Amino acid sequence: MAAAAEHLAADRLAQTVAALTPVLQARAGHPEALRMLGIVLHKSGQYDDAVDAYRQALQSAPDDALLWNNLGSAQRARGDGEGAEDAFRRAVALAPELTAAWYNLGKMYKTQGRLELARPALERALQLDAGHVPARVTFGETLRSLGQVDAAVAAFEQAIRDEPAAGGAWYALADLKTYHFDADQAQRLQRLLGDVDLGDEQRIFLGFAAAKALDDLGRYDEAYAALVQANRLKRAGFADWNPDALERHYDQIGVAFETPPPSPLDAQLGAEAVFVVSLPRSGSTLTEQILAAHSQVDAAGEMPDLAQVIDAESARRFRTGSPRPMRRTGTVSAATISRARRAGAAARRISPTRAWPTGRWSVRYGACCRPRASSIAGAIRSRIVCPASVSCSRRATNTPTTSTISRSSGAATIA
Repeated sequence: MAAAAEHLAADRLAQTVAALTPVLQARAGHPEALRMLGIVLHKSGQYDDAVDAYRQALQSAPDDALLWNNLGSAQRARGDGEGAEDAFRRAVALAPELTAAWYNLGKMYKTQGRLELARPALERALQLDAGHVPARVTFGETLRSLGQVDAAVAAFEQAIRDEPAAGGAWYALADLKTYHFDADQAQRLQRLLGDVDLGDEQRIFLGFAAAKALDDLGRYDEAYAALVQANRLKRAGFADWNPDALERHYDQIGVAFETPPPSPLDAQLGAEAVFVVSLPRSGSTLTEQILAAHSQVDAAGEMPDLAQVIDAESARRFRTGSPRPMRRTGTVSAATISRARRAGAAARRISPTRAWPTGRWSVRYGACCRPRASSIAGAIRSRIVCPASVSCSRRATNTPTTSTISRSSGAATIA
């Protein structure tokens, strides 16, 4: 077991399995061996098998909080949000001092947009371990989503004090439109990027933050160079991307929606929702801000609920890999509708679904679950779109980015 633990700590997965094999042959239900095997399976992307390993281990150790925490992580990874929530809550009930379980619970709630539950869970994690940087960053992101920008900035800056190379915290600051870096911060970011031992993920986060910092200081050539390098590293992570497979995937989606959707169980579902759908960098945030100026509209941000429902239902019904095929099998179940309604509120809420083609089929599926929801298609016309900042676009073209709102046949269009 000691050898297996050492291999696992070093991320040597094949050697970990080799070391665990004789242990499990001697005792098939060994809970710690099964827990480590579950971690290997999780890291390998075999989430269903990881869940099976953890559940088998829990038969021998039903009160092991660490096992429940690991089970929750695997269930979340395969799209089972409800199962993950139950597992994380069991973990914190069994071990109220287990920081990782509180963090995982809070992170899951935050991802689901359930901010009122995410905040106390993350606060508890930070009470237990004030130096838990991922929890601090996620807490800051939660505060930002709640509109408490100053408190969010304080959380991100504290995370950087605790861990100077915390790429997620630097990137979160850069993503705040009203935050401006100073020269000292830009120098620190450049110094961090010079560390040859920095991992690619951290280097990407820090690179994008450095681009924003240099842009804030008017050092545009350096900002562009930092952006190019960060994007180069980011693209390298998609080296095995298969455009033909993706095209077939979207062809399957098109076939799934060739026929009209079945009648909903409740024709009034979704009356509180407005979907904003657009291509990348084409004005969905601007649309949200314009509509949110109305007294009866509340901006909800990019809520992930609908995509999570689709993924969870696909996982539950078909147990396929990701991306999952979109298939309709009769009416949408009441349980599915219950999960889909989580995004709703008393006021009409805006949920921008943007950036990628998945947004289009998310909304088409959403029409089954929320037939009364409104949809707005967005597009913004400009001579150039620069991901770095709108200011970069203006400088490159000397042409301001503009938008107008028009209505045609009851559907609003941003052009």
